[in-house]
Amino acid sequence: MKVESNNKLKIYLVILFFTISSLSIPTISAKNGEDVVPDLGLYPLENLTFTTPSLDNSKWTLNVNTLDNNRNITNITLETQICVYDPIVCHAPKFLEMTRENNSWSGEITTLEKHSYVNWRLNIVYEDGNESLIPELSNGYAKVWSKCWEIMEDQKVINNFESCGNEEIAGFSLIIGVTSLLSAVIVSRKP
Repeated sequence: MKVESNNKLKIYLVILFFTISSLSIPTISAKNGEDVVPDLGLYPLENLTFTTPSLDNSKWTLNVNTLDNNRNITNITLETQICVYDPIVCHAPKFLEMTRENNSWSGEITTLEKHSYVNWRLNIVYEDGNESLIPELSNGYAKVWSKCWEIMEDQKVINNFESCGNEEIAGFSLIIGVTSLLSAVIVSRKP
């Protein structure tokens, strides 16, 4: 009788171990996931706002105001580049002329499925033909991260799936946990 009790205890411990391990998702710490916003102090712009975090297959909007004393801006183009995972690749940049209402400019794109982030840049065109890039080419792109993202860094895949609210991952762990507990009950009731 004692041997049977020890075997049941071992089975319970094994099932408990698998249940706990299936419910815990490893945490990866990374410096990624923070939006990169350009400093507007050098440009005739203010009140920059954009959708953050960006969501898959959704509208992503950027709005900015020009300063009242700089009405010589004739056009602002929004350059965007969407980077996706599975596979990890950045699509070619796209250019969109922003719409203007008085001193307010806005642009809107639709993101892609499984995107990690949207790179973006503004190209200001003045009446005299001069142009300004924000941020400048040498500073790369500004960036808004997706709610769920994955990237390759130092030949390692890094993501935030454990904190982005992926119900499929949590649901899968719950199913394994419930199955393990039911198995324990069935095993313990067998004569």
